[in-house]
This record gives sequence, C-alpha cells and structure tokens, in this order.
Amino acid sequence: MASEDVKQSESAVSTIVNLAEEAKLARARESVVKPNYAVLSICKSLVAGGVAGGVSRTAVAPLERMKILLQVQNPHNIKYSGTIQGLKYIWRAEGFRGLFKGNGTNCARIVPNSAVKFFSYEQASKGILLLYQQQTGNEDAQLTPLLRLGAGACAGIIAMSATYPMDMVRGRITVQTEKSPYQYRGMFHALSTVLREEGPRALYKGWLPSVIGVLIQKKTYSSASSHPVENQKTRSGAFRLATSSTQIQSEVVTPCSKSNEYSDALQWFTKASDLSVVSATAIMGRFVRWNRHGEAVSLFSRMLASNIRPNEFTFGTLLRSSTAQRDIHVGKQLHACTTKTGLHKNVFVGSALLDFYCKLSVIEDAHKAFEDTRVPNVVSYTTLICGYLKKDRIEDARHLFRLMPERNIISWNAMIGGYSQTGHNEEALNLFVDLLREGLIPNQSTFPCAITAAANVAALGIGRSFHACVVKFLGKPDVFVGNSLVSFYAKCGSMEDSLLAFNKLRERSIVSWNAMICGYAQNGRGHEAISFFERMQASGCRPNAITVLGLLWACNHTGLVDEGYSYFNRARLKNPGLLKSEHYACMVDLLSRSGCFTQAEEFIHDLPFDPGVGFWKALLGGCMIHSNVDLGELAAHKILALDPEDVSSYVMLSNAHSAAGRWQNVSKVRREMKEKGMKRIPGCSWIEIESKVHVFVTVDRNHHQKNEIYAVPYVGLNFAVYESLKDWLIKAKPFGLIEDNELSVTTRLACGAAAGTVGQTVAYPLDVIRRRMQMVGWSNAASVVTGDGRGKAPLEYNGMVDAFRKTVRHEGFGALYKGLIPNSVKVVPSIAIAFVTYEMVKEILGVEIRISD
Repeated sequence: MASEDVKQSESAVSTIVNLAEEAKLARARESVVKPNYAVLSICKSLVAGGVAGGVSRTAVAPLERMKILLQVQNPHNIKYSGTIQGLKYIWRAEGFRGLFKGNGTNCARIVPNSAVKFFSYEQASKGILLLYQQQTGNEDAQLTPLLRLGAGACAGIIAMSATYPMDMVRGRITVQTEKSPYQYRGMFHALSTVLREEGPRALYKGWLPSVIGVLIQKKTYSSASSHPVENQKTRSGAFRLATSSTQIQSEVVTPCSKSNEYSDALQWFTKASDLSVVSATAIMGRFVRWNRHGEAVSLFSRMLASNIRPNEFTFGTLLRSSTAQRDIHVGKQLHACTTKTGLHKNVFVGSALLDFYCKLSVIEDAHKAFEDTRVPNVVSYTTLICGYLKKDRIEDARHLFRLMPERNIISWNAMIGGYSQTGHNEEALNLFVDLLREGLIPNQSTFPCAITAAANVAALGIGRSFHACVVKFLGKPDVFVGNSLVSFYAKCGSMEDSLLAFNKLRERSIVSWNAMICGYAQNGRGHEAISFFERMQASGCRPNAITVLGLLWACNHTGLVDEGYSYFNRARLKNPGLLKSEHYACMVDLLSRSGCFTQAEEFIHDLPFDPGVGFWKALLGGCMIHSNVDLGELAAHKILALDPEDVSSYVMLSNAHSAAGRWQNVSKVRREMKEKGMKRIPGCSWIEIESKVHVFVTVDRNHHQKNEIYAVPYVGLNFAVYESLKDWLIKAKPFGLIEDNELSVTTRLACGAAAGTVGQTVAYPLDVIRRRMQMVGWSNAASVVTGDGRGKAPLEYNGMVDAFRKTVRHEGFGALYKGLIPNSVKVVPSIAIAFVTYEMVKEILGVEIRISD
C-alpha cells in the first residue's frame, strides 16, 4: 500500500512538473509572438469598427438621404410629404441606386471615424477599468454606466480629432451653394483647396468648441438619463458654463436656439455678460431662419450697444434677412454700418450687398457696392450680371461678362438665361455655342435656358443639336431638361418628336403634361390635346391653371365651342381658384371666332371683374373674321379708352373699316394715328436654313441676300425657259433647224431673250404688288375714291394676298401689268446677254457643264 502511494505521488509530481514546463514554454512562445499579435489585434479591431460603421450607415442610407431632403426642401414647393412617400418618389424617379445616392461620401467619413471610435472605446474601457480596480481594491469590479460614458466620451474625442478634417470639408460641401466663394468638386478637391488657400490649421477650425461640445453633450446625457425631471436645470447649468467661457458660447447658444424657445434664447442673449461676436451672430442667424427678422435686427442693435464689433458674417446674416423682408431702409442702414466699420470692401459683405440691391432692383446702388468691393470674385460678378439682366440692361451685362477675370458655368448660365428671358434669343444661342468652344461642360441648369431660346425662334435644327449635347453630357436628362425638350419640339411644330421626348421622361410632372397639351393646342390639333388631357387624368396627375388654359386654347383653335364651355364650367364649379383672367379672355376669343357675338357680349357683361384690353381685342379679332364692323368699332373704342397708345387696335379698326368699304373712316383712323405719331409694328417671320435662322420683317430690304430672295420667281423661270429652248433646238437637228450640236451666239441670245420675256411676263405681277406694298403711306401710294365721292383714301394692304385682291377689285387685272413694256425693253436684253456671256466664259475656262447643272 505504501509503495502504491509513493508511486501515485511521484506520478502527480511529474504531471505537475510537465504542466509547469509546458506553461513556461507557452509563455515563452507568447512573448515571442506578442508584438505581431498586438498589431494584428489592432488591425482587426480597426477593420471591425470600420465595417460596422460602413454597414450601419449603408443600412440606413435611404433614411439618411430622405432626412436631408425633408430638411432642405422648399416650404413653398413641398415635394416630399412624408418618409414613405418620399422613398417611393425616389424609387420611381431614380431607381434603386437613387436610395443610396451620396452614401459613398458618408462612408468615406463614417468608416474611419467608426474604426477609430470603436478601437478607442475598447482601449479606454480597459484603461479606466484597470484604474478603477486599483482604486477600489476590487479586482472583480466592473465599469459603472458613468465610467462607460467617460470611456465613450474619450473615444468620441479621439475619433472626432482623427477624422475632423473630413468632417469639416463634408460640412462645407453640404452647405455650399452657387454663390459660395469656393466651388468644391469633391472631398479631396476640398481638402486640397483648404490646404492651399487657408493652410493646415484651417482643417481644424472649430475643433476646441466641438470637443467641449462633446463633453457637454455627454454630461447632459448623463444628467438627463439619471434625473429626467431636472432637464431644465441641466440646460440652465450648461448656459451658466457657457456664459463664463466665450470659447463655447457658440456651441451652447446654437443648440439652445434650435429648441424653438424664443424667449429663452432672447433671455440668454440679454444676460450674457461676456458675449462674443460668434455667439451673437449664431443666435441672430437662428432668428433669421425662423423668419423673425425684427428680433434679429433688434438683437443687432443690442449687440452694438454692448460694444461688440460685428464681423463680415454678422452683416451677411442681417443682409440676408433684409433681402427676405425686401426692406430697403434696413438694408441701406446696414450698408452704412459696413462703411463705418470698413467691412464694405470685404468680398463676403460686398456679395451680400449686391444680392440685396439686385433682388430689390436698386441697380445703381448695386453697382456702387460692386465698385467698393476690394477684390470681387466670380459670385460678385455673376450677381451684378443677373441684376443688369433683370433690368433689361443687356449691354451693361454683356460688358461686365466680358470683363470677368474668371467665368464659371454659373456665370454662363446667368447670361444665357438672361438673354432668353429678355427676348434676345439669338444672342442666347450664340453664347451657348461660345460656352462649348471654351471647353466648359453644360449642366442641368444650362440646357433649359438654351433650349428655351431655340424654341422661341423655332430653330428646330439648332435645338436638335442641343438635344444631342444633352445626351452627350448628361446621359438621361432630369425632369427640367426633359420638359424643356418636350416644349421645344411642340413649339417648333414637331409633335411626333415632342411625344417621343415625353415618353422617354423618367419622371413626369404637371409641367410635362401641360407642355404636350399646349403643344397640341398651338398646332391646331385640339382633339389630340383633349385626348392627352384624359390620359393625364387617368395617370392621377391633377390639372392646374395652365392645363385648363391649354384645353380652352385647343377648343379655340379647333372651333369646339361646346367642349370649351364644358371644360370652363367644370373648372368653375370644381376648382374656381384655377380660373384667372386669361381663362375668361380665352372664352371670349372662342365665342368671337365662332361668330357667337351675342354670347360673347353676355359673357363679358357677366364677368366678375372689369374686362381689360385683352378681352376687347379678342372680341375685335372675331369681328374682323366675320366682318361685324359695328361691334368691332365698339370693341376698338373700348380698347382705345383703356390704352390710347395701343397701335394694334388702330390697325385692326382700320382694316375692319377697309373691309366694309368705309374709306372715310379709314382716313379718319389713319389721320388720328399720324397725329399721335403712331407707326405700325411690322410683322416678323423667320426660317431656318442649314442651321442658320433668317429673320424677315414686312417689306424687308435689309437681308444680305435680298437680291437673290426677291429675284427667285424671275430667275427660276428664266433658267427653265432658257434650258428648255436649248434642249428643244438641239433635239430639232434632224429637222434642219441647226447644223450641229453647238448653238451659235445669236441662237443663244434668242433663247435668253425668250427666257427673259416669259419670265418677266409671268412674274411681273409679283413685282407690281411688291412695289405697291413698299409705297404704302407715301404720297404717290395707290388710292381709291371714297364712298361719298368727295375724296380719295389710300389703300392699305394686309399682306400679299390682300394686296392682289384689292388691286384687282379697284383697278382690274390690267393694273398688275402696268409698266411691263418699258421694263421688258430693259430687262429682256440684259437677261439674254447675261446667259450667253456666262456660257462663253465657261467655255473659255474649259468648264463643260450647263447652267442647270
């Protein structure tokens, strides 16, 4: 028994020794690989934290984007009425990828931040736990919630410090607008720009207040979670801390102002004994955002009374408030304050002053503010250009645009849009071409302006080239560019292309439907416009005032009186707020054009407001169509009573009297026009040839190709007769009329003379009418005896057809050939000589082609 006990004891000892040796070797191996293991552990922790941040942010990316869209959407144009509706809208408009738009930028910031934060939290927790265990003497002690909060605060500070530059540039990119001093193209471009322009320290602007803000947030969270009833005391304590340290006033005042407790914010502003300009500007900015502009100005007065010197951001905030209020007096007082403080030369203040004066159309003061700015930037130039264009000072805008030391796409957009809106469409088109030549890439705001300009002059070829540029630079256009294309093709009369552009829209708004309905109406396709309206209703899109106007317009151009009445009455009963004066005027025009004058008069009499000039013009237009002179004269007198300087009413009244043969009244109207110094506005038309728009006005002799244009009837006949005679003579060789295939000079002269004779005889009436239309209003103009036989009234022509009709009616067909013989004696030989000389010179030069070739 004893020997067995000894053996067991020896076995146990040997086992223990072996275990000890193995433990020693394990510790040795651990000490050898510990450094590599530590590095690997750190890397794993960082990767895990980064993945956690990226996955978490990606998982909620749609909600994050929806949150931002809801925050920044225009309160006067609500597009997203809720989270679910907004997400559905994004899905329909942009697809699945649209839900995650901008997630890359978010992840670029959150992934390193999350990686550092998680790793720092683990290390801080271990360090704090070790210190806590040593202090309490309890090795089994665990972290309390307060200690965990402290570890989280340390992790937050470390992570924020490590990624603060990215957060800073992300903030700048988020809030930048078209008027920002710098335009960042991305995060790396923003980082490089800040480093180059402002130095490395600029990457950590606001770092200290942010750190203190983190501590305050953690402390506030701890107090709130432990004592929710004392939440108000916590905020008061935080404010007392803030008022004792100007470095953190901004971080405390700003969140407190966001709480919508205006009275508390105002009380804190008043009680602060050591308030900084940053804090004062921050709280004034909040009042401006709340649209409490009066309180913001009052706080500015208190700020000056407290001897706090305002900076450029203070004036920028208050000028923005004055612009929103459209208060010229407050704005000018602020301008005076900037002059006293010397900040009026600052580019930021100067841009704010420019924006204020331009939006209030005080362009001279805007020009002075621009001249006072020490170094105006591209925002300053662009703002003043917009102001000039708004006041229709095209030359000043063009001159300033040429003087710009640097132009960006926003400047080009301002000029192109200004030209288009003020009717200078050709200049807008040329400027867009210049933009492309400069190597700039148009954006979503450029194309609607350029395409609208092309639509205004019906330049179909140019607009199609712009459409190609849209596909090249933008791929699939957004709804604004798409709508402009739909409207462009409709205005040019190409409804098939307009429908094709409409069907390709990824998103259709009420503007899209209205463009198609009005396009069909404009082109006289009323039934298709009505059909498209029914299609719009089936899609669930609600009509607006433009839709109703387009329907009435369609019925007007197609003569659908009953349908027009139906749509008008439906809108009046269901949506009376949609009807404006334009809708009532369109109904008067519809009834007048259809000859329903009794209904038109009753409609005007029952209007809920006094009819304007447009109503009587619509009635007068219908009277001219149906020769209702008496009612037309009444309408004309109403027009002249409302607008004595309106030239068109005189012209329409004169034409109505002329059509009825009332020549004495025609003379009376023309005499009255002459006494008032009125002149007829000539009609204008244009045609596009080889992507170049040619513009003409009535009796136009200024076109650089006027000789070719007016000679077309003569030249065409001359060439046709000349070549036909030559061919006939050559084919008549077997009959002995000529000896060989070569025509003699005399024969060719005879062919040319015959061609000239035929051409002059056939086309001569056109020349007579052309001359007569040119001489209207001259002393030797054609005239007729008045109805009472006591005098003569000059003839007035309303176009070429009207000139033919009146000439034949009053003077007979012989008047169309007055002066034919002397003209033929002059022209026929010259045409013959011209043809023969031309062919002889060709033969000398060895050019063996015929004129017709």
